[in-house]
Amino acid sequence: MLKRKKQSNLANVRHLITKMNPRSPIAEQFKTIRTNLQFSNIDGELKTILVTSSGPLKGNHQQQPI
Repeated sequence: MLKRKKQSNLANVRHLITKMNPRSPIAEQFKTIRTNLQFSNIDGELKTILVTSSGPLKGNHQQQPI
């Protein structure tokens, strides 16, 4: 039987970038994306979001249901 390794407590801590540093460029980008999603949802329920990389061969893409 295999024993599981204990995860450190630091691995379980998650930080919300918009709360820790609300004026950082990354936090501002998250807020921009959130606002754009809210405006895209005005006429009807948003069912799917497609997330892709910024350019070809830059990584994976996935479709995430809401």
